Amino acid sequence: MIDTIEKIKQGDLKAFEILFNEYKDKAFKTAYLITHNKDISEDIVQETFTACYLNIKKLKHPEYFKTWFYKILTRNAWKYSAKLKQEVAIDNIYDKVEEINFKNTQHNIEYFDNPTLNEEIKKLNINLQTTLILYYYNELTVKEIAKVMQCFEGTVKSRLHTARNKLKNALAENNFFMEGL
Repeated sequence: MIDTIEKIKQGDLKAFEILFNEYKDKAFKTAYLITHNKDISEDIVQETFTACYLNIKKLKHPEYFKTWFYKILTRNAWKYSAKLKQEVAIDNIYDKVEEINFKNTQHNIEYFDNPTLNEEIKKLNINLQTTLILYYYNELTVKEIAKVMQCFEGTVKSRLHTARNKLKNALAENNFFMEGL
């Protein structure tokens, strides 16, 4: 990955295409899990990759690309989420009706494809949602999440603990059992 980043810094479009293909699906799913809106998630991904391409020369340490990328992505998603909350809630009707079939079937994300769990995750505040998504879906470490979210590692651990407990309690009320959460 470091070689790819260095090539992109030198203007290699093929290297950027490789990077794009490697990150696009997870970027879209991450944006969708934060915003709950397919169209806006596509915009966020496009904006994020554009920002990465335009600013990659500012990335001093290519080995930190992953956290740098997700920091840009989550900031864009939060920005759009804030705008969405100001709009009329009628769009939520369409989001609930729409089913999206994601290609990725990794064990850690199978829970995110469960409608009951998704509804409960949507009820969490944006910081708890993002922490869960980065940890379980994108498989970032606590340390990496702390860098992305610009907070302490203890804060990340606390958010994970709080989010897990809130989900366990909410899902227990709905008689929904989740092993391993």
